[in-house]
Amino acid sequence: MRLLGEDAEAAAFFLNRLAVRLRGVIARFNVVNQTSVAVRLARHLTDRPDAASGRNVSLGMTQSELAEELGTVREVVVRELRRLSERRLTASGGRGLYRVLDYPALRAIAETGE
Repeated sequence: MRLLGEDAEAAAFFLNRLAVRLRGVIARFNVVNQTSVAVRLARHLTDRPDAASGRNVSLGMTQSELAEELGTVREVVVRELRRLSERRLTASGGRGLYRVLDYPALRAIAETGE
């Protein structure tokens, strides 16, 4: 702490870094607050490499980690994945893999929430 009091340049650097991080947290909060889990999940899936190709894609993390990333809990992620499957937009490929069956429809959810 003494360094920050003695070195204005260091203090400015750390305050700038803190401000950047805080803006990132606020941006994430706004996304979580303004969009449903279904929309955030659709965005995540459509952003995965190979999602549009119809090949199996990985979530890129565990369901629990994805839930944390999306600002929810694992049970809600599981429920939303099941709903996407029931709507025939995705299918489970087993072992954490999913196939996007209807990329345009899933992309529409991601972009418009419909």
